[in-house]
Amino acid sequence: MSWWTIALSLYMSNIGSNTFIGTAGSAAANGFGVLCYEFVGIYSLLLLAYLFVPVYLTSGAFTMPEYIKKRFGGKRMQILLAVQSLLMYVFAKLSLEVYAGSLIIQNTMGWDQVLSITVLLLMTAIYTMVGGLTTVIITDAVQGVIVVLGAGVLAVMSIDSIGGLGNLQSRFLASYPADYDNSTGCGAPDPQAFHMLRHIADPDYPWLGAFFGANILSAWHWCTDQLFVQRTLAARSLQHAKAGSVAAGFLKTLPLLLMIIPGMVSRIHYADIVACVNASACERLCGIPEGCSNVAYIEIIKQMLPTGVRGVMIAAMLAALISSITSIFNSGGTLFTIDLWLRLRPAAGEVEKVIVGRLFIVALTVIGVLWLPIVRTSGGGQLVIYAQSVTSYLTPPILTVFLMASLWPRTTEPGVFWGLLVSMVIGVVWMVLNFVYPPPQCGEADTRPAPIAQLHFLHFGIALFAFAALIMTAISLLTKPVDREQLAGLTWVTQNDQQQQQAEAPASAEPSSGAAGAEEVEETAQEEQHQQPEGLELKPVGDPSTPSASEPQTVMVHTPVSRRAFRFFLRWFCGFSDVDNGGAATEEERKAADAAEAAERARQLVAEMKSGSAWDRVVNCSALLLFAVGSFLWGLLA
Repeated sequence: MSWWTIALSLYMSNIGSNTFIGTAGSAAANGFGVLCYEFVGIYSLLLLAYLFVPVYLTSGAFTMPEYIKKRFGGKRMQILLAVQSLLMYVFAKLSLEVYAGSLIIQNTMGWDQVLSITVLLLMTAIYTMVGGLTTVIITDAVQGVIVVLGAGVLAVMSIDSIGGLGNLQSRFLASYPADYDNSTGCGAPDPQAFHMLRHIADPDYPWLGAFFGANILSAWHWCTDQLFVQRTLAARSLQHAKAGSVAAGFLKTLPLLLMIIPGMVSRIHYADIVACVNASACERLCGIPEGCSNVAYIEIIKQMLPTGVRGVMIAAMLAALISSITSIFNSGGTLFTIDLWLRLRPAAGEVEKVIVGRLFIVALTVIGVLWLPIVRTSGGGQLVIYAQSVTSYLTPPILTVFLMASLWPRTTEPGVFWGLLVSMVIGVVWMVLNFVYPPPQCGEADTRPAPIAQLHFLHFGIALFAFAALIMTAISLLTKPVDREQLAGLTWVTQNDQQQQQAEAPASAEPSSGAAGAEEVEETAQEEQHQQPEGLELKPVGDPSTPSASEPQTVMVHTPVSRRAFRFFLRWFCGFSDVDNGGAATEEERKAADAAEAAERARQLVAEMKSGSAWDRVVNCSALLLFAVGSFLWGLLA
C-alpha cells in the first residue's frame, strides 16, 4: 500500500457510525471536552510511525499476537491476549455497534429497539455469509467516502444555520430544554463547554485524565490494535508506513468540523429533544429514558439534509455499522477458534473449526445483545463515555506489554504474563463494581462507595498502566533475561542488529522463557502430527461412515434429496468450499514462502532505515509539523 492509501484506510477505520453518533452526542451534552479523545490520536499516530512500526516491520510479524509470540515465545501470552481481545469485542465493540445501529433504525424508521436490533442482526448475518471479504472492502471504501462527504456538507449547513462560527458559543450556552430544572440545574449547557481541559474533579473531563489517561487509551488503540496496525504493516516500505501514519494524524483534526460542531448545533436547534431532562419525556422523544444526546447527529441529519441525500447518508452509516459488526464477527470467531479452541483440541479438523467459529459468533452476539441495557444506561446515556470507561478498565496493561516488549530488551515472558494477568483481573473487577454502582442521574444523591465515586475512570487507567509496568519490571528483573541474539529485530534497541538476517530463517529458534518455550515446541509438534486434511465433507446425521483424520475422502453415500439440501445449506452457512482441498505440502510451501518473504522484507527495512533519503526528510518535517499543529490545537482549546 502507498502512504496515501494507508492514511485513508487508517482514518476510515476510525470514524465509524458509532463514532459520529457518540462524539456528536457528547459534544451536544458537554461541548469541546470530547475532543481530547480525538486530538490525542495525533501523538499516538506519531508514536506508531516512529516507535512501533519500525519494530513490527523488522520483526517480520504480520499480526500483534505473532509479534508477542516472536518476542517472548510460549503460548500463554497468546491465550491471555486472546481473552482480553474477546472481552473488548463483547463489552466495547460489538455491543456498541449494535446499540448505535439500533439507534439509527429506531429514530429514522420509528421502530422499537427490539425490532431494530433484530433487523440489524439479520442484515448483518446475510451480509456476512453471502458477501465475503471483497464485499467488506468495497463497502468500506464506498460508505467511507459517502459519510465523510455527507458530514462535510452537513457541517457547512450547520454553521450557516446559526449565522456563522462567531455565534456558536453564545447560542450554545443559551440552549436550554423546555423541561430545564432551575432548582437542580439539570439540562443547562455546560459552562466549561468550550474548554477541553477542566478542573481535576470534573465528572466528565478532568485535566489529568483528559490528557494523560486519554493518551494511554489512544496509544493502545492506534499502536497495538490489529485492526489499525495491519494497515501500516501492509506498506510498501518503512517510509510509506511512516508517511501514511503522519497523514492520518493530520486527518485527526477533522472531527472538530465533522462531528463536534454539528453536534453542538443540533443542541442549539433541538434542545428540547437532545438535552431533555425528564425520563418520561426522553422516553417519549427518543425512546431512551437516560437522555437523548446520542440522537443529536441523527436528528440534525433528519432535519437539515434534503430528501434523498438524507436517505443516502443514513444508508451509508448503516452499511458502515454492518461492515464493522461483520469484522468483529470474523475476528472474534477466528480468535476463539485459533487461539483458544485449538489449545483444547489440537487435532480439530477444518469442519470442526469452522462450526466452532460460527457457534461462537452466535454466543458472542447473544452476550452482546444482553449487555445492551448496560450500554444504554452507562455514562449518562453517552456512548463515548461508556466506550472510554470500558477501554480504561481493560486495555492499559496491553499497552504496557507492547511498550516494554519493544523498548526494554530485559523484559521477560514471566514479567509480562503475570503483570498482564494481575492487572487484567483488577481491571475486570473494577469494571464490574462500576456497573454494579452506576453514577447517579442529574439531581440524585451519589450513594456509591467513596473509591468508586471519587476515582474517575481515566485516572484509574493511568494507575492501572503504572501498576502493570511496576509488576512487569519487578518480575523481569528477577527472572533470566533473553539472549540478545534471540532479540534481533524484535526491540527498538536490537532492530538494526546484524543477526536480523538469521532471525527469520526457517531453522531459527524463537525466544523462549523457561517452560513456555518448551511448551510451544511440544504443542507445535503435536498439532502438526494430528492435523487433519482440509475440506472434510459433512456426513448426514446418523451416518456410521465417518472418515478418520488420515483417510482420504472417497466414500460414496446415497442420501435423500432433503438431506442433500440440508447438507448444502449447512456447508453454505459454515462457509465451506468444494474447491481444491489443499494438502499439507501446499500449506508447508505457503509457510516457507511467507517466511522467506518476511526475511527479505526485514533485510530491506534494515537497509532502508540506515539510508537517509530526501523522502525521509520530507516525512520527518511533516511529522514535526503535525506535532506542532496538535500542540497548537491543544493550547487553543484546552
